[in-house]
Amino acid sequence: MKTRYALLALIGLTWLLAGCPKDPPADDDDDATTDDDDATGDDDATGDDDATGDDDTTDPDIARWSFLVFMNGDNDLEIGVWLDLNELEGVGSGDDVHVLVQADRHPGYWDGDGDWSDTRRYYITADADTHTVSSTVVENLGELNMGDPEVLSDFLMWAHTNYPAERMALILWDHGDGWMIDGPQGGPDGAQGAVSWDETDAMQMSIADGDLNAGLDDIVAARGPLDFVGFDACNMACWEVAHSLRDHALYMSASGATVAMEGFQYQPALTLLRDVAADADGGDLALELAEAAVTEGNEWSFSAVDLGGMDALATAIDDLATEVLADPSLDGAVLEARDQARGLDMQWTEFYLDLRDFSEQLTQTNEPALYPLADGIMTEMDQCVIGTWGNAPFAFNGGLTMFFHFSPGYVHAYGAGPGASWAQETHWDELVDHLSSL
Repeated sequence: MKTRYALLALIGLTWLLAGCPKDPPADDDDDATTDDDDATGDDDATGDDDATGDDDTTDPDIARWSFLVFMNGDNDLEIGVWLDLNELEGVGSGDDVHVLVQADRHPGYWDGDGDWSDTRRYYITADADTHTVSSTVVENLGELNMGDPEVLSDFLMWAHTNYPAERMALILWDHGDGWMIDGPQGGPDGAQGAVSWDETDAMQMSIADGDLNAGLDDIVAARGPLDFVGFDACNMACWEVAHSLRDHALYMSASGATVAMEGFQYQPALTLLRDVAADADGGDLALELAEAAVTEGNEWSFSAVDLGGMDALATAIDDLATEVLADPSLDGAVLEARDQARGLDMQWTEFYLDLRDFSEQLTQTNEPALYPLADGIMTEMDQCVIGTWGNAPFAFNGGLTMFFHFSPGYVHAYGAGPGASWAQETHWDELVDHLSSL
């Protein structure tokens, strides 16, 4: 979920009335029963009433999967918390799969489902009633700042300790802004891509500042890279975001475009994970979520990315940047390719320029020296982009976008920050700065 535009909260309500049960749940809190003594993940959160009707998740052995959703609805996406909790309950936990959600709501945008506005941890169990969230609230945490990386880290470590699993998937659910800034950053001089805006606490996790990776550091130290990180959020399928996560996760799924109220389709993904015979890994999950978001959810674009290929892709991008910086006669052809290439945003095209389309445009210029460099980028994309899907007007989606904008404040911010690994390890930011001065 979802769109960065506040007006789309109204669109979401319209969608709800058109495509979901007409009446929201009663404003009571019966479904939010808290059992503080089950916060360790024992019997009542994983017992005989799980989605399979057996006690497979009480086995002392480590589960096969934990599927975690960091659901930040402390903003104009608040109603989506209720929608997606119900969607997750369509399959729920079982078959050695733990489905866990940390959800936060806002006190002002929607008053349904008991009008709660604190932060809660749910153990998701199957429930066919789409009017009611009936899963167990294993912890009531009070108001937490979901834009704080320490809060993300605490959720991940809590899940790892109390619901250990061989494989771990994390969904970051909220607004996303790869490199387009129109949120509470305050202007282009401080522009940095971010995810998980918490409106109550006026904070978000910056990519360039390293906030998101800081939230992942402890879990990676404890168990190794996550098997999968997915963004149910806008504009996060950037090569910059993928590069920054390469040491923290194995696979990623995200959209290069705006994401509407549908976002990820959780039920087919959870069905895949619960299929013991399928033995799905992080790549399988990335493909399932990306494909279903477009083909079933009618989202504009989603892709699945093997983050193990990010260093090689960065090298190919750096080769292009290094060559052009050394030979200014190539500047015009690169600018021509930039102008011809398509982006995955209606307004901010050059914040989310399609990397493959840009590379293909380079091969159409009158500078043969650029052709092998562009081919090198596309070759590496063939290796790391394991699946991509798109609907009109972004059916051409190549799987990853890149920043190629020229406003000075944004150009400066693009190369700044301790988390800006793409700028630290390539000369792409220097090339953007050079070309912006022409």
